[in-house]
Amino acid sequence: MSLDLLTLELLLACLALALGALLLLIIAMRTYREWRAAIAAAVRQSVVDALGQILDAGRAFALDGSTILVDGRPMFVMPKPGGPIGDAVRETIVDHLSFISGDLRGRLVSILESAGYVASAMRQLRSPLGETRLKACMVLGGMHSRIAVPALIEIFNDDPDPMVRINAGEALGVIGAEPAVVHLLKALRNPTRFQQVRVAEVLSRMGMTAVPALTAAIDDDDVRIVALALDILADIGWMSDFDPAIRALSHPSPEVRARAAEALGRAGALDSVEAVMGAANDPAWFVRVRVMKALQILGPPSDRSQRARYLGTLEQGLYDGVWWVRQHAAQALVRVGDDGRQLLARAMLEAPESPARRASVSALQQFMISSSASKPAATAAAR
Repeated sequence: MSLDLLTLELLLACLALALGALLLLIIAMRTYREWRAAIAAAVRQSVVDALGQILDAGRAFALDGSTILVDGRPMFVMPKPGGPIGDAVRETIVDHLSFISGDLRGRLVSILESAGYVASAMRQLRSPLGETRLKACMVLGGMHSRIAVPALIEIFNDDPDPMVRINAGEALGVIGAEPAVVHLLKALRNPTRFQQVRVAEVLSRMGMTAVPALTAAIDDDDVRIVALALDILADIGWMSDFDPAIRALSHPSPEVRARAAEALGRAGALDSVEAVMGAANDPAWFVRVRVMKALQILGPPSDRSQRARYLGTLEQGLYDGVWWVRQHAAQALVRVGDDGRQLLARAMLEAPESPARRASVSALQQFMISSSASKPAATAAAR
């Protein structure tokens, strides 16, 4: 047998061994994944079974290190953080945290804190790997622990990776930490557009927790901060302390004045009607548009003299030089009732080329169409 044939046979034998080893490795990896999934499923089920009693508000709850006590008896022992078992336990508890609140949420958060899960995730915030720090932010947000707030604020302010900073901000928003609001607002001073949108969404999701800081931000010297604070407050729908927004109706920036009018309207700030009406003469046309839209939402005041001024303001808008202002003024007058529609009817007597007449016709036509469409639905409901 020649040397070439021996070499070829040797190569084929080595290839067969390598393929066999690769096949064994694939089988082993598949077996490991199945084993890990089976263990995780069993662990999750045991946690779910235990949570049925842990989350029973009628039962006494206590912690002894990693041991959870219910009615004085050990119910569940928390494994160490990390690994397939620890991750399965944490994920199951975090899933439940997403749909409970109050004292019951506090029980689960205290379990994660006592068993070291929060501290373990906070240590990962120091990892040199950005992906690890990003995942740690997400995990901490899911665990809702206020212990993590200072560390997340530090990451939000100082981390070199912008995606890690944004995820730290979102974690702070999920936790609902009021001390973080000031830092989130500070980040809006020099943001990219992407960061601005994400941070604004975080503040909006924080809801009423963010309102005091956002209201204070209306008096900030930075026009961008003021405008964004008003936008976020409008999204939240805050219900008190409207004075800063009312003052913003006189802000030097027309963009701020426009957003202030919109925010007051969307918030239903009925006490601000007089101030909003006063902004109807604003030199910026887009401010006047927002004023008409706000007045439409706020509706006519119950006080007779205020109601007369309200109608007069809308009638003034009906004769504005800008089409959008006239349209929104006419739509607001339609919704006032008979008094408003009488003003529109009077404008319809003007010459065909009159802008006020055209706005009145358009608004009344839309009103008649919507009214006729709602009558069959009401009749069907009555039957």
